Amino acid sequence: HRVQMACVPAAAVIAAVLLGVFDVAGSIDCEIDANCTAMCVQAGGGGACVSVACNSFYRRCSCTAGALLRTDGTCALEITSELTSVGGCQPQFYVVFNVAVAPSPELQHAHLVNGNLSLPFMTLMHRSVAAALERRPEVVELLAVKVWQLDDRLRMNSDASILHFDLGLRFCGEPEIVQIDDWNSFEHSFNQEAQHYTTFARSTMRILETTSLHNTNFSTTRPLDNQRSFIGEGRSHTSKEDSTNTMSVTFTAVLIV
Repeated sequence: HRVQMACVPAAAVIAAVLLGVFDVAGSIDCEIDANCTAMCVQAGGGGACVSVACNSFYRRCSCTAGALLRTDGTCALEITSELTSVGGCQPQFYVVFNVAVAPSPELQHAHLVNGNLSLPFMTLMHRSVAAALERRPEVVELLAVKVWQLDDRLRMNSDASILHFDLGLRFCGEPEIVQIDDWNSFEHSFNQEAQHYTTFARSTMRILETTSLHNTNFSTTRPLDNQRSFIGEGRSHTSKEDSTNTMSVTFTAVLIV
């Protein structure tokens, strides 16, 4: 069944971001790659510090490949699957979040418009879903990530200082998740984990609706299976051995000046 949840007005969401409710660690600012490497090593990042570099456009550190920059300047590596299911697991839930976040190397205006979401962003979503499920990310699979543009005029504004969108996620794990008892707790844990990384350190995300896909025909106002309804899709790496659950999440993408 589908449950619609009370949502915060977009103006309040955007205001929270603009007021800087969530502080970004100053250590991520940089001029050259050596700044980032030094900060990472000092924070105890170890061998993963070879993956950090200075992004000249945003003038802040970022991690290469699928690694994701934490707010302390270290890199969280891409997930290595431990799922044992042949062909992976099947989604059990669909969730809709509304998101407001500042542009970053991991999530840019171009990524939304071109539908080519970055690997670090996929890693962030994967880790956040796992944290919300209270599972290790190695036993959770992120099946799809899709974003929606709400206004064609906003698609053309590459200088938007805030990215405001709905983002759709489907995910699963081992063993399967039969039900989610507390969606408020899920939302809190998802946000808490996401804000450990610089991409979402200044952000706000609220659940708009949830849908259980157990023994039901999937139906939603945001057609997740319609290829023309999204501008980005990805699948995380997952499939080997351990235990977890299954779920699915969605968000709506609009770019705000």
